[in-house]
Amino acid sequence: MTIEATLETHVAFSRLKLPRQFHRIGSIATVLYLAHALAFFLIPAMVAFAIVDLPASTPARIGMAVVLGVIGGHGMHLLTFVGHEGMHTNLHRNKYVSAALALLFSSLVPGFLIVGFSMTHWKHHRFTGQDIDPDVQIYSQYRNFLSRFFLARSKGVRIYTQNAVRMALGLPWPENTRLPFTQREMRWISRINIALNLCAVTGYGFIWYRSLWLGFTVMLIPYVGVYVFSTLRAYIEHTDTVPGRYRDARSYTSPIYTALFFGSNYHLEHHQYPAVPCYRLPALHAYLASQGRFGAAGAPVEPSFFGALRYTTGRYQYPCINLQSATDEFLERMADGCLDREATEADARDGDPFVAVARK
Repeated sequence: MTIEATLETHVAFSRLKLPRQFHRIGSIATVLYLAHALAFFLIPAMVAFAIVDLPASTPARIGMAVVLGVIGGHGMHLLTFVGHEGMHTNLHRNKYVSAALALLFSSLVPGFLIVGFSMTHWKHHRFTGQDIDPDVQIYSQYRNFLSRFFLARSKGVRIYTQNAVRMALGLPWPENTRLPFTQREMRWISRINIALNLCAVTGYGFIWYRSLWLGFTVMLIPYVGVYVFSTLRAYIEHTDTVPGRYRDARSYTSPIYTALFFGSNYHLEHHQYPAVPCYRLPALHAYLASQGRFGAAGAPVEPSFFGALRYTTGRYQYPCINLQSATDEFLERMADGCLDREATEADARDGDPFVAVARK
């Protein structure tokens, strides 16, 4: 490859130094984001409690349970997003407050331990699409829609639970694991996460005791919903992508998704800049597009609401690429908690696998 072509590749894949406002955490925006998630989760639950004793036929009660449960399932899904943002330290300038919000909100989802997810998630960011990426090891083995639908997420949940228990017990972290918190801090965060989740499960037990219909409406159907939604999302975001900046994740930019997910649907932008709060990702998308980054890199961006769903089918496979992994200093600093809320220029350097491939 010529020097000119190598420079063009570098420009296409370089990570811009962003204007400061993109990394700023807004208190009002954070409150609105949390309220958005809670509204989808709590309002259906409150309606279910309000109508539980009203006389209605069995078909009517089943219909109400399904409608309220699906809405509540999206709410549970959003609560896992809140946990994700909080462990990225994007909910508050103080990373411990951000983590506390992550635990409080995500622990309402029974059986989901955000600390176990975070242990794999930062490694996923650092090695996206490569064979050592934990998400690749979970999702790439399922090659068709049915196996993905029934098996993928349950395997992920088992791994997250194992991770959380290991951290709570103070056992050594898996190789190449880095988090924005120390091992001692994560040990206590894990214990709190497990305790809060057990409290939530106990609360759901009382709801089942109060009424089987409430149990189905407030817990079981929403939990099935979050299982389905999160499974589909994992494949929408990464099938048919390749490792490399602006190419290793997909944004699905329909305004409907933006309204439902409060900006978290801009997953490609999140992978490039993990310290940008989700509610700023739509603006970041517009900024990067204006700088020509998406066109230069051939970035995977899906504008259609229904078009995004096709990436869950067996026609599109989850990447699993064997590369000689090299560190991306920008992401390494993020994973270590060096979040100064101002991105720095990430220059291409010898050993970067994506630049190295381009030079061959």
